Amino acid sequence: MWFEELLIAIKHYLVLQMPGSLQPVGSAFLSCLPIMTSFGGLFALATLLERKMLGRIQNRYGPNRVGPGGLLQPVA
Repeated sequence: MWFEELLIAIKHYLVLQMPGSLQPVGSAFLSCLPIMTSFGGLFALATLLERKMLGRIQNRYGPNRVGPGGLLQPVA
């Protein structure tokens, strides 16, 4: 509960720092930003898991070149 209130307070603070004509657009963007970030992270995780499973099926290690255990592979 307190985390949600903190996020709302941060959003309101950031929106109030914008010029009046940009406040509706900025508010909509700041509302969509966590959703877009979450989906991006989920897609990166799904890509990593898919590559790991295909590597096991093909009897190889899979993505392991970038980062520990290939965790940075979706970023590369």
